[in-house]
Order: sequence, then C-alpha cells, then structure tokens
Amino acid sequence: MFFSGERPCSPSSITYRAKSHYRHYSVVGLLEEFADFWSMLEQALPQYFSGAFQTYISMKKSGKDKLNKGHYKSKPNPITLEIMKERLALDLEFYGWVKKNVYENMAKLKSSMSTM
Repeated sequence: MFFSGERPCSPSSITYRAKSHYRHYSVVGLLEEFADFWSMLEQALPQYFSGAFQTYISMKKSGKDKLNKGHYKSKPNPITLEIMKERLALDLEFYGWVKKNVYENMAKLKSSMSTM
C-alpha cells in the first residue's frame, strides 16, 4: 500500500501530489489523531458531520471502535522495515509534509474556536 496513490512517489510527483492535496481535499486527518479528525470535520462541514465527534466518542467508550481490529498481528522484521523505509522514502516525506499541515490546520481551528 502506498500513501498517496497506486504507485510510489517519484521526485516529480511530490509537487503534483502537494497541489492535489490542497485542491481536492478540504479536510485531511491522521489515523493517529482520529478523534481530532472527527472534530475538524464537524467544525469544517457541520451540515454533513454535526454530532460525528460525539458519536465517535460514545462508540469508543462502548468498545465498538475495536470491532474490526485484527488480533493476530505479527511485528515485521527490522530488516523488512528498513527496506520499506528505503523504498517508500518519498512517500514518507510526503506523509511528513501532510502531517505538518494537518497539525497546523488543527491549531488554526482550535484558535479560531477559542476566539468565538
């Protein structure tokens, strides 16, 4: 699986993918910040996501957020991880760029909410 499309990033595709990110996606989230993503969606597009954050929180409290979680995951071999990091270096660079932008947007949203 590749982060940003069907094929690994190439040096020439990084700029295209960054522009596409801004052009086609009004809200982008990170799985590791899933609760914040629901909150961002709710604030950015309330007509579609009103109550989504609270629904997510109640699912999490009830344990329903883990219904599809795989239980038999093995850790990858460290050598395999190194090979994948090499092969996906540009994808990881792009992910770092997206992650930075997500955190900046979350900070802007939080500060705009605190001034209301």
